[in-house]
Amino acid sequence: MVVFDTAPTGHTIRLLELPVDWSKHIEESSKGSGQTCMGPVQLIQESKQKYDDAIAKLRDPAATDFIFVLQPEQTSLEETKRSSGELGEIGIKTTHLIVNGLIPAEEAVNPFFKQRYEMQQQHLAEICKTFGGIPVKTMELFDNELKGLDIVGKSNVSKTTLLEKLLVELKKRGYRVAIVKHDIHGFNIDQPGKDTW
Repeated sequence: MVVFDTAPTGHTIRLLELPVDWSKHIEESSKGSGQTCMGPVQLIQESKQKYDDAIAKLRDPAATDFIFVLQPEQTSLEETKRSSGELGEIGIKTTHLIVNGLIPAEEAVNPFFKQRYEMQQQHLAEICKTFGGIPVKTMELFDNELKGLDIVGKSNVSKTTLLEKLLVELKKRGYRVAIVKHDIHGFNIDQPGKDTW
């Protein structure tokens, strides 16, 4: 599994639209002058194939889940509706929604929190109605800060072994733990003999 925690919505939509736009541009240029702003069409056909492959994967619900995380507020709902619609126009379907930052019911005793809780519940109902058959999960506010731990190093220095032991110890202490593997160098995560294979 690869998780992309994307930029703000507008930037993400544009980035996802770019492969479609570039692919169309290359295709149209090949029928005309044979030139693009990136050079001769013949030299960039490989790039077109990469763009087409990327979009095919994003459009394939067996390969990709596109999950919006939103707040239980009107502005967030409107932005998510618009963004989901724009992605739908290029064939990328929203598969799940996560509504984040809900005030727990048991905390809605103070007048401020009660009013906020009631507003959030109305918006949550509207989100479920608006997005019909799309599964909606909710995340309540925590009473403490979520914290992370970075473990960085070269291959074969036992990072995974350390994480496995750390995971067991943190679970014993009652912590909820998630591990995310990340690399900025564009490596292929699926390699035989590696812990992620």
